[in-house]
Amino acid sequence: MQNLDYFGSRNKKAGVTASYTGHLLIILVLVCTSFNSIADNRRNAERQPTQARQQRGISAGQAAAKAQRQYGGEVLKVSREGNQYRVKLLLPSGMVKNVYISAD
Repeated sequence: MQNLDYFGSRNKKAGVTASYTGHLLIILVLVCTSFNSIADNRRNAERQPTQARQQRGISAGQAAAKAQRQYGGEVLKVSREGNQYRVKLLLPSGMVKNVYISAD
């Protein structure tokens, strides 16, 4: 069996080139499809807030700001514990105070 290129001449690389081109086309189609799926997912996420965002209430940063307004000092750490945040503050007196702020 002879390998013929597009024009009918004998060429051993004709089969390899056609196969290579076919593989490149398949990869190109898959990549384009993936990018469209990613873009669609981003658009949907921007349009509809997730349940987690709706149920979360205030953020850790907001809880830290609230605790700092109430007691002053420097925020050392904020952690979520169930439905509340624990804000660790270093007060101007040098004492460390834990303040609990509702996450709702």
